[in-house]
Amino acid sequence: GADPILVYLQENGFEKEVTEVNTHKENFKIDQCRYAYFEYKEEEELKEIIEYWQDIEKEYNITIEKYGNNIKKDLEYLVTEENVTTTLIGNRRTDPYSQKLNPIEKSSEGWPDFTRVHPILDWDYNDVWKFINFFKFKVWWLYEQGYTSLGRIHNTRKNPHLQKPSSGDGPVEYYPAWALKDITKERESRAK
Repeated sequence: GADPILVYLQENGFEKEVTEVNTHKENFKIDQCRYAYFEYKEEEELKEIIEYWQDIEKEYNITIEKYGNNIKKDLEYLVTEENVTTTLIGNRRTDPYSQKLNPIEKSSEGWPDFTRVHPILDWDYNDVWKFINFFKFKVWWLYEQGYTSLGRIHNTRKNPHLQKPSSGDGPVEYYPAWALKDITKERESRAK
């Protein structure tokens, strides 16, 4: 759900806001924006995600560069060969391994040297959906079908907390992702 938010922020002058909240005093300027997507292995990728990125490219008239599933190696290429200095990342504190992140920080030790900007780090699940629905962003149709967290083919499923009460013998139906009442259950859409 965070991806269209990042595109929107970049396309609407996000640099000013980043500069104002940059408490770590890294010097950077977003003078050229590029959009990158790191794919899983093709056989593990949800085809709906690939189709979504194609739709986003058309809707925003942008090009999204697609990279393989070795994020560290691909980032090394982007930093050393393409002079990428800053990345916008849609992590939130509730995401795995994101609790100790800072809004703006240098990359982790052992990774290529670049600045990571997490513009929605302190947003919760409801904040994301309020923003998306307010601006009427296009979202993956899977979110409309009861998925709340998208991953790979083998670990993505509809969130059981969005299942509608059964009305008999018909198919099981689900509420959309933004109807989730208990936001701590967001990741229940990922099979364990």
